[in-house]
Parts: sequence; structure tokens; C-alpha cells
Amino acid sequence: TENVFLLKDEAKNVGIYYIFLLLSFICMVVDILFTLNTQYYDMGVFVKDRRKILKNYVRENLIVDLIAGIPFFFQIMSYHTSLDRNFVKYLNCLFFVKFYNLKGVFKVLEEILALDDKYEAFFSLMKLFIKIFFVAHLMACLWHSAGFFGRTSQDKSWLLKRNLSEETTWTERYIYSLYFALMTMTTVGYGDISAENQREALVA
Repeated sequence: TENVFLLKDEAKNVGIYYIFLLLSFICMVVDILFTLNTQYYDMGVFVKDRRKILKNYVRENLIVDLIAGIPFFFQIMSYHTSLDRNFVKYLNCLFFVKFYNLKGVFKVLEEILALDDKYEAFFSLMKLFIKIFFVAHLMACLWHSAGFFGRTSQDKSWLLKRNLSEETTWTERYIYSLYFALMTMTTVGYGDISAENQREALVA
């Protein structure tokens, strides 16, 4: 989202975004510390030994967590050093490895909530909503990129048709992008937002 909607390029968002980065990085460090102190089951046996917990974490999730933390670390460093921010933006893609762990998290929650059919149905519904929103978010970012980047003064785009320029707040552009993504995913779209050039047609 930060790369597509250029959050750091808007002066009013710099401070807020820096706080968000710090909190995200701290949460990842705390998550690692909690995991290092979390017992687990191995072949039906409850493991409490700290050495085995450490070995299990190193074998299962440590590499993924360290890779996912790299973008936050370098983005924080870019505020205090002359580090190239354009290079740092590309590192954000590394955070997607964190989704490797989500399957395990959902499995644990499912086992806990499976004791009651009522909660199991609710959990399945929540999983569906999370998946739909996640895919819609990615598609919204891609759709916005198609209309925002690579355009020329003669180029038509869905953003210009909706009078959404660079001066428009990123939240307004994001809401319209998410709206298009959700309508396209769940229906056939309303037609009020549509492709205006070949690039947008390809994305759509």
C-alpha cells in the first residue's frame, strides 16, 4: 500500500508512517520472543524444554520471521541514514513470506474452536472474509497502479475519469480501487469504474 499510494511522499503522512513502522517492528520482535517461550506438541508429547523449543523454532519459523522483518528494519534505517528509499521499497515484497505462517495459525485456532460447531462455522466465515479482503486489497493496489503509474498527459485512465489526481488523498483513491476490486470479484461490476486504456484492460 505504501509503495502504490506513495504514503511516504506525502509530508503529512511521514510521521504517522514512521510510528507505524516502529510499532510493526516492535510487534515482530515481541512475537519472536513469545514464540521462543511457547511450548509445543511433538508426536503427542508436550515439550517444555527450552533447548528443544529453540531448536524447533529455528527449524520451523526463525528464517521466515527474520526475512519478514528485513523491510521494516531497512525502512526505519532509511529515515536516519542516506539509504536509497527506492531500493528499500522493493524489499517490502519480502514481508509476503510471513504468510507462510498463517496456515499454521489458522490450524491452531481451528483446533481450539472446533469444540463447538457454532464457533467452527463462525471461524470458517471469518477465514472467508479475510481471504476475500486480502485478495481484494492486492487487486486494488494493482488496479490503482495501472491507472496511476506510466500515464502520460494524453493518456486516459480510470482515475482521471473519476477526477482522482495526485492531489486527491490516498484514502479516497484506495477506497475507489478497493470498491472496483470487490465489485469485480463478487459481481460483474457496476460499470461506473472501467478500463480506459490497454494497460487497465489487461489488469482488469
